[in-house]
Amino acid sequence: VSPRVLEWRMSRVEVESSDVIRLVAQFLAENGLDRTLATLQDESGVELNTVSNAAALSADIEGGKWPAVLKQIGGVQLTAATAFSLYEHVVFEMAEARELTVARAVLLHTPAMQKMRVEQPQRYGRIERLLGEQQKQQGGAFHATMVYGKDGRAGRRKKLAEAVRGEVVNVRPSRLLNLISEALKWEQHIGVLPPGDRVDLFNGGGDAAGGQAAASAAQSSKLGAVVRSADQERIPRRLYKTIKLGKKSFAECVAFSPNGKYVVSGSTDGFIEVWDVKSGKISADLKYQLDDDLMMHKHPVHSLAFSRDSSLLASGSSQGRIKVWRLATGTCERKFKSAHSGAVVSIEFSKDSTQLLTASMDQTARVHGIRSGRTLKEFRGHTSYVNHATYMPNNHEFVLTASSDGTVKVWNSSTSECVKSFAPDPTSFKGTPIVRLCAVPRSRHVLVLTRSPRAYVVPLEFFTSNATMPVDAYSSSTSSSSASAASSSAASGKVNQYKTRGCDIVNGAVSSQGRFVYLLGDDSTLYCYEWGETEIKKQVKLHDAEVVALSLHPFHNVLASTSHDGTIKLWKK
Repeated sequence: VSPRVLEWRMSRVEVESSDVIRLVAQFLAENGLDRTLATLQDESGVELNTVSNAAALSADIEGGKWPAVLKQIGGVQLTAATAFSLYEHVVFEMAEARELTVARAVLLHTPAMQKMRVEQPQRYGRIERLLGEQQKQQGGAFHATMVYGKDGRAGRRKKLAEAVRGEVVNVRPSRLLNLISEALKWEQHIGVLPPGDRVDLFNGGGDAAGGQAAASAAQSSKLGAVVRSADQERIPRRLYKTIKLGKKSFAECVAFSPNGKYVVSGSTDGFIEVWDVKSGKISADLKYQLDDDLMMHKHPVHSLAFSRDSSLLASGSSQGRIKVWRLATGTCERKFKSAHSGAVVSIEFSKDSTQLLTASMDQTARVHGIRSGRTLKEFRGHTSYVNHATYMPNNHEFVLTASSDGTVKVWNSSTSECVKSFAPDPTSFKGTPIVRLCAVPRSRHVLVLTRSPRAYVVPLEFFTSNATMPVDAYSSSTSSSSASAASSSAASGKVNQYKTRGCDIVNGAVSSQGRFVYLLGDDSTLYCYEWGETEIKKQVKLHDAEVVALSLHPFHNVLASTSHDGTIKLWKK
């Protein structure tokens, strides 16, 4: 071991325990785990007192966006004077807008106002009398000058924004994950961890990466972190296994497990089968399959999804039912008999694997609680099938839906309110159906696949901004000059397009490291592009019959495709 490494191992950096608690608290806040956050702060006595963007919070206060403001400062410890002034002003504005029920709820149920009631009863009484007078007037005049004073509403907002900004700490988002990532990169740099970009921090399971020496693997196991080697990305174009199903059925959907060990198919006969990725045979380590006791629905299976740790599998059927399975035993952990009134065509676990986000042919998307077995949220507003629903990458505050009505909608995941709707192809009279939304790893973009020869690259910021979809979106071709233009366009955040050669897109995916874009045409051909380049790099004819679904391995160059010909094909580089 080099002296430099020994010096590093022997050195100590003092870290305050309160700072560690704040890192965990920030992680909980960013992932919507509000009850856990409240418990942590209550038991530790350490307040988060941070916001990810103080400037945006100030802008929201000056713009009077009170629901957003109150949500952001929920975990922030303000001084009594600032908290009193802020919540008092919210009550005033709600009263002015004749939202008297909301105003009274803020007055009666917020900790700041309850504290004011004890410490400044006269001030609290004046606010209470104001609401009482507004209630009696039934639409009478609101004396803004008397209530807001000489500064007026806008002036008070500005002063409040300055006061709040002076008391909160502005920190970069995802500090805990970033610190862990930087520590692991350093340990790879000095040889403690083998190279690779996928780490299992929790249980240390899996294979050591890339043929490293046993000593390196042992070191990484002691740290509780084993790197799963990610292949240098290549286009899967060589067929290595063909799985044949029954003559009267075919797989409607297919999915790889996040640990990379299994590929699972859901078929028109209702069976769900787990296959070994390497051999292409029915997985022999799952005893229930060897006993011919398969997971199944009574009707065709249209969608599949794994939990992050690969332990749970969710399936959706043509009759709107959902089942959640324990993969190791094949037992059904939860049933949703009436999740939707139409086929469940898209399903996805939440980050903490406690909820399911689904899309259906009944024109809705919904969130279901796995523990409660109940539907928790509904996103209603599309006028045709909802083909895909997914959480916004790195921000579960929003849900994105893609529909056959030609629109993509952005929803507030807490309130189920639609905050934005747009058509990627505004030139289409009836709206080109949207078939899927694909997040692009290592890039702040989403690939919007339409039932046309075009797929659109949309910057992530667009989904939550007030911008409108540019009609003169970049049009790609197969020339090298336009490929170069596409690359700079993607880098600058400008909307960009990928095109097939005349056929409609029916599905697609982006490789796990974001290097390749794959578009599946209705001619059963896979059109392959490098990210940011619009020239087709490779075409692969997957099946002779119509291709129904495809899925990419999470860290190897393996692709699975299913077809009406009753086969599942596994492809590799």
